[in-house]
Amino acid sequence: MTTASEGLPPRSEILDRILDRVHPPVARFRIISNGLARNHTLNTTDDLSDTRACLSCGNCVDACPVVASKPEGTMFVRTSMLLENVVDDECRRCYRCVAACPQISRPLKDYVRGFRRIERLSHWDALASYLVLMSTGIAINHWGAELPPDLRTGLGLLHRLFTIGLVMAPIILFLLDRHHFNMIGQRALHWSPSDLQWFRAVWDWMVSGGKKGTIKRGAFNPGQRLWYIYVPAAIVIFAVTGIVKWIGPQIAGEELVRTATGIHVSTALLTDILLLLHVYLKLIWPVLRDVARGTRQYLELEGLRKKTALSR
Repeated sequence: MTTASEGLPPRSEILDRILDRVHPPVARFRIISNGLARNHTLNTTDDLSDTRACLSCGNCVDACPVVASKPEGTMFVRTSMLLENVVDDECRRCYRCVAACPQISRPLKDYVRGFRRIERLSHWDALASYLVLMSTGIAINHWGAELPPDLRTGLGLLHRLFTIGLVMAPIILFLLDRHHFNMIGQRALHWSPSDLQWFRAVWDWMVSGGKKGTIKRGAFNPGQRLWYIYVPAAIVIFAVTGIVKWIGPQIAGEELVRTATGIHVSTALLTDILLLLHVYLKLIWPVLRDVARGTRQYLELEGLRKKTALSR
């Protein structure tokens, strides 16, 4: 074990291995709560055992976004065993189950809370930077000629400034969290014939309007791995073509600047579409789904009340 950041438990290889798995970690963290000392030696996750039994409170089930995305009626028990069997490799590594479990000790929750902190910082840096780049890029390219010179200059400066922010996203992860940087790179480049089944299921889901197939959104699914490959490639394209545009036709030549502009704009358009899809799946769709379920349940209850009232 190595020394951890101030306020967090010492870095533990065994805890890292549990959290890096695409599998609900709540049960394993529950059984080692208050049982993992600084000098504790464990060889594999199979060695973990303790007496922190599940209370069947259902907190982890209620907190899990994968459970929430399942069809109504799928759930039958409110224990961590449900996550082990129903969620399995669809786990998204959000660790909400660990935060919700009353049987997991505070030091372990603190450890989990800080485990992907740098990875999330890098993610939000990339998202915020790109949203500013998208907004300023649209303003400059579509209404640039109509904008006051001072405003256009300011937008251009803001665009270049946040380009640095976007480029810094993977650099932050590389410098401050080499463990997750290497893991993401290795998993993004690891492909197998079984991944074709995922793409077929997604295609069937799309063409049937959700009636057939499915989208399994577990961590490091093929779609996410493609995203991990696309994002750094797009950052490189934006940086190179942006530099050519910034140098200008006087030095780079009109033909090269025209080509760079076309590539820059095309990549930006594709990235805009993918980003909107990403935001929809992560943020908008869960809200719409919950609103639709709540509305349907409300209408069903109202119908039941009316039938009960009429029968009296």
